Amino acid sequence: MHPLLKISASTALTSMHPLLKISASTALTSIVNGLDINASVVKDLSVNGLDINVSVVKDLSVNGLDINATVVKDLSVNGLDINVSVVKDLSVNGLDINVSVVKDLSVNGLDINVSVVKDLSVNGLDINVSVVKDLSVNGLDINVTVVKDLSVNGLDINVSVVKDLWVNGLDINVSVVKDLSVNGLDINVSVVKDLSVNGLDINVSVVKDLSVNGLDINVSVVKDLSVNGLDINVSVVKDLSVNGLDINVTVVKDLSVNGLDINVTVVKDLSVNGLDINVSVVKDLSVNGFDINVSVVKDLSVNGLDINVSVVKDLSVNGLDISGSNIKDRSVNSLF
Repeated sequence: MHPLLKISASTALTSMHPLLKISASTALTSIVNGLDINASVVKDLSVNGLDINVSVVKDLSVNGLDINATVVKDLSVNGLDINVSVVKDLSVNGLDINVSVVKDLSVNGLDINVSVVKDLSVNGLDINVSVVKDLSVNGLDINVTVVKDLSVNGLDINVSVVKDLWVNGLDINVSVVKDLSVNGLDINVSVVKDLSVNGLDINVSVVKDLSVNGLDINVSVVKDLSVNGLDINVSVVKDLSVNGLDINVTVVKDLSVNGLDINVTVVKDLSVNGLDINVSVVKDLSVNGFDINVSVVKDLSVNGLDINVSVVKDLSVNGLDISGSNIKDRSVNSLF
């Protein structure tokens, strides 16, 4: 429940508030909330603070944030998150990014997850690589399958091939780790593969009964687990309990917890410490800050943010952007 937000409508396509922008599905040229946006094609545009979720954007210019791109898909600009399928010669104000090909690019703080990156240069973080897959830069964690001639500002890494890469003061190259204890963080595991710990990132294929110091995680089965900050991406998680963050779920897929991001395919009766979420069906849920992007949400209640809806698609709450092609009976406590 946001203390300033209140929206009740059967259908909302465009709405504005100092803290909320809900855009139409198609916009060619618009000036929204003191933000100039000139684009060839923009779909599902939401600008305020400044989140922009679009299918296709060409030659986009957002006030305070210049973005010149040939093709950008699924663009989100605010602080500054940019998730794109293909970006060529991208320039984001304060963050210059010159790339040949970048897929699934996320720039903010500065996280960059890409399938393939060539000659990448990110302001404050110079990265010159031949081939990088699944690159994440900020803080500075880099988990890659193959990296050649990698140079990361503050962390020079020149390698021919690196798998199961550690980056940042903690050297951990492992295929299997049992009963691991790393830097004030005790980790007792049955089986851990592709472990990376620092800050503390843990990416594993299979983890059972994982216990991380300060962060207790009791799970039946966890795949692709990442703990620090505390991100947990899993295929299947049942009855998950994360210290400081209690999560009782029936089925959770692709779960990410900390800050508190939760991206799931299906979640029923979800309870996140400090954030109560009672839902029938939630897909692609992200809670923290508090962003909630979902395909379908029914009877959603998020602690601090009450949202009662029949059907919500592409919902984003906090900041507070809500872009939905179909929103009925939405009530977000009290902004109007």
